Amino acid sequence: MTIETSALQRVVDDMLGNCGHVEAGQKVLIVAACDGLAGGHNIVDRETVELIFNGAQRLRADPAVLWLDMTQPDAAQRVIPSILEHAVAGSDIVVALAQDLSWEENVDFRSLLRTHKVPVIRNMTTTLGMLSSPWGQLPYELVAQIRYAIGSAMKDGGRFRIRHPNGTDIEGKIGLPLSGSSFSSFTQRRTNDLYRPFPEGVYVPMATAEVDGQLVFDSMMPSAATYMGIPYRFSQPIRVTIEDRYVREIQGGAEAAALREFFAAASQEFGEEVYNASGFHGGVHPYAMLSPESCPSALYREFVEHHHISSVHFHMAGAVQRKDIGHRLQFTAEVRGTDFTVDGRGILDHGRSFALEDPGVVEVASRYMHVPCVRDLFAGAPYKALN
Repeated sequence: MTIETSALQRVVDDMLGNCGHVEAGQKVLIVAACDGLAGGHNIVDRETVELIFNGAQRLRADPAVLWLDMTQPDAAQRVIPSILEHAVAGSDIVVALAQDLSWEENVDFRSLLRTHKVPVIRNMTTTLGMLSSPWGQLPYELVAQIRYAIGSAMKDGGRFRIRHPNGTDIEGKIGLPLSGSSFSSFTQRRTNDLYRPFPEGVYVPMATAEVDGQLVFDSMMPSAATYMGIPYRFSQPIRVTIEDRYVREIQGGAEAAALREFFAAASQEFGEEVYNASGFHGGVHPYAMLSPESCPSALYREFVEHHHISSVHFHMAGAVQRKDIGHRLQFTAEVRGTDFTVDGRGILDHGRSFALEDPGVVEVASRYMHVPCVRDLFAGAPYKALN
């Protein structure tokens, strides 16, 4: 066995055991999309699927692999294929390796899992290059502890302020965890949740009881940008003015014009709630960035960076949902490298997270110093914050 193979197996064991809590005897359904093998957006390779299959066998579970063609017209509308419905119904846990089977965006898939009470490991490290990266290699327990540490600073009624040299200056009051997020507290772990993402990506989203100010951003999640027909990296920053929790003005170039049109059209069907800046949260992973060598797809690299510990995402239009298609209407405004405080307590300083100094995080890290990317992270050479 080579060192490289051993390291990949460790990541898979971490995913299945520490993230997914897969147990001996469980029926494990591994789902991947065929288009990803030929350059489609459901990026995957056969070697990663095989590694997960073998990892489930090491745990004495009973794995099976289902390859889906997600390019069919009904799949494009997020309609769940009947073969997947039956496969999920006969499984104890699902490992999903497809963007089109996102818990957050594919409402039909989420509903299917909830109906049968089947948990899903959303494995986002879908190729050998991603498994081999520090993003995949950083132990799940450590990232989960970072998530807990950040969540411990959040509280109902806490006053927050988010600033950035680009002109962003937002402040307000935190409400309870965002409605529909299924979390009851900001420190809730995913141990018993149906949704178990790997690598861990974001902390619990919070509602905004109050929010006012200027939000300036030059990117959004690629999925939302696709729906709006704009690039995910803008030609000119968008400046949004928020007053009393609602978007009042949108300034900028062509992308700002498209966003104004989106809000205007959506408000005709859903009313003024589309303008509600309903909440926000951010990333928790210090290594959520990939090189072109690890992942050739620029869109997928952007998706990964959404989970970086220096990234904050404001939700808009999240209070409404279309009834005729299975995805959320909301989009996220991304701001990376901010100063972020809650009741004066520092969360981020120019994108550098104070969570890495938390005693609980340091204690967990001390048990993984044999992993190179952990040693690097705590060796006095801080990770690169995204700007």
